[in-house]
Amino acid sequence: MGERRDTVLSEEHQVSQWRRQKAFQLQRTAQVRQSGPGTTQAPADAVTAMTQTRGGHRITVEPGTTHVRVVRDGQVLAESRRPLLLRETGLPVRYYLPPEDVRTELLTPSEHHTHCPFKGDASYWSLPDAPDLVWAYLEPIDDVAEIKGHFCFYDTEVVED
Repeated sequence: MGERRDTVLSEEHQVSQWRRQKAFQLQRTAQVRQSGPGTTQAPADAVTAMTQTRGGHRITVEPGTTHVRVVRDGQVLAESRRPLLLRETGLPVRYYLPPEDVRTELLTPSEHHTHCPFKGDASYWSLPDAPDLVWAYLEPIDDVAEIKGHFCFYDTEVVED
């Protein structure tokens, strides 16, 4: 009985710690100030990556500059130099691309939806010959709010510049 209570308290502590980190990030984001026309400057100690740890499961979301591309049958579906990198326990790195960098006019919404207890409900889009090729979290849980509306493909190619 005591061991289970320690586990629950430990998980509660981790969630509490994550909430404090998230509050700090939101506070630092609010302090981003304009430093001149068309430029922004964040405080030197601003958080650029958020990590969520719950019950041994870890998710980190951070802005990236990696050049990535998605090509299907010779057609470029997406290309970005500003993906969000999502690292999750037991899974490969996933690149979440801003909608402006995805050719959404080529995609058709799917009836398929999935639920992740760490990210929320995912919606999917398809090509005529490739069902459920891409997904996005339109309303992710608060812990990974950064990925809201960003698209993630199963096969994303890292481009060496």
